[in-house]
Amino acid sequence: MGKYFTFNELIKSDTARKYNINNYPQEEATINNINISCEKLDMIREEWSKYCQSYNLGNPALIINSGYRCEKLNRAVNGSKTSE
Repeated sequence: MGKYFTFNELIKSDTARKYNINNYPQEEATINNINISCEKLDMIREEWSKYCQSYNLGNPALIINSGYRCEKLNRAVNGSKTSE
């Protein structure tokens, strides 16, 4: 879990909920990669926050709407067959 982004945020999906698809990753490597993504996104958010503050741009929030999709969910949203 990161400072700004969470594991659950990156696996959340309205489509998965709608179709009762379990979007929780099954492989340890995938879980680790999602956690690393949270850390990297936090770093991006920190830098973006500094930039927004320097130029008086207001709220530096970033919204992730598709951090991870299991194969079944990817098919349900007609995602790329080669999606990683």
